Amino acid sequence: KTICLDVCTKCCFIWFDGSEYESLPKVEIPKPEEEKLSPEARKALALLKIKSIKEQKTLLDSISEDNPPEYMHQKILGYLGFPIEYNSYSLKHKPVITWLIGFLMVAFTLICLGDMGNAIKDFGLIPNKFTRLFGFTFVTSFFLHAGFAHLFGNLYFLLVFGKNVEDVLDKKKYILLIAAAELAGDLMYIIFTQDKSIPCIGASAGISGILTYYCLRFPDASFGIFYFIYFRFGWLNISVKIFIIFWIFYQVLIALMETSGITDVSGLAHLGGAGVGFLFWFTEKRALAQRMAKAA
Repeated sequence: KTICLDVCTKCCFIWFDGSEYESLPKVEIPKPEEEKLSPEARKALALLKIKSIKEQKTLLDSISEDNPPEYMHQKILGYLGFPIEYNSYSLKHKPVITWLIGFLMVAFTLICLGDMGNAIKDFGLIPNKFTRLFGFTFVTSFFLHAGFAHLFGNLYFLLVFGKNVEDVLDKKKYILLIAAAELAGDLMYIIFTQDKSIPCIGASAGISGILTYYCLRFPDASFGIFYFIYFRFGWLNISVKIFIIFWIFYQVLIALMETSGITDVSGLAHLGGAGVGFLFWFTEKRALAQRMAKAA
């Protein structure tokens, strides 16, 4: 029996009139033969599937909805966009260096606040004049901040995460981490920024080194993040392992915008500082592994 079908040549659709589809001959599609695997291959395949399921579960567990922070000041900071340290580690020592650096940041910025424009010109790190004042602007630019918002943001990350890093590193290594991270960030800015006459100020490069080291040194830590999307809001518990990945990706985007002249925020300096934080963590981890191997 011949069946005439209606076909649209433009959209390539076929229409069946009533009972036309049912009258078509039925053709069975042969099932593909299962590939015969050895017992060893089946065991290896099963182990890979189990590993894949565990990795997916670990990633999903790294981001979960959680209750808001316990204290009101943490909630307010979260509403303002700051990550809240959920599982704070007990300190063995007082973070004296962290407090001292924070005090100097506040004091120097407040002293210069009355004439901030000239202060940035005098004490900021200018790429094409980085040797002025015998290179002392590498130091003064670290403590100088453009205003209260800039100062408060850097001060928050320094005090919250710097205290834990100072606690696990000795004082000299902690100072060296901050100094090396800030220097690396400054050099990244000097080399790659487009406008060599724009001063760079702030401690964000050094603090980027602290944040990166913290996320790698305390992999079980997590941050509370407040979100508001499409009239839905709440708190997310994000593992530092996920946080640092998104943070680095965000700094790369800022660096690309910086080199295009879209923003004055120096993602280049942040990435330079983050690189030093990674190197410090890597060398500490390697040294610990060598000490354990010798002890064994």
